Amino acid sequence: PAERGVIITVDWNGLTDKIISGGEDCCYRIFDSAGTLLYASSPLQNVISSVAWRSDGAQFVVGSFETIKLCDKNGWDMCQRNMSIGSI
Repeated sequence: PAERGVIITVDWNGLTDKIISGGEDCCYRIFDSAGTLLYASSPLQNVISSVAWRSDGAQFVVGSFETIKLCDKNGWDMCQRNMSIGSI
């Protein structure tokens, strides 16, 4: 499914040619360079405020209010940390 609401953050990895996005619908998504949806997460508790690929494309991070999540290249959760610092 396409993004619902405003897209707040996007990152492209030149090595893998994949794009991640996140926004007001509290989900993050992975697309290929043609725009084909490869993965859509379940909604998190808060708006996604940041996403960033690791330079080799093996993992990426997702930030939201007081939460940072590490995911593998396919979108699956590897680790999540909750912090009392506001939006990440």
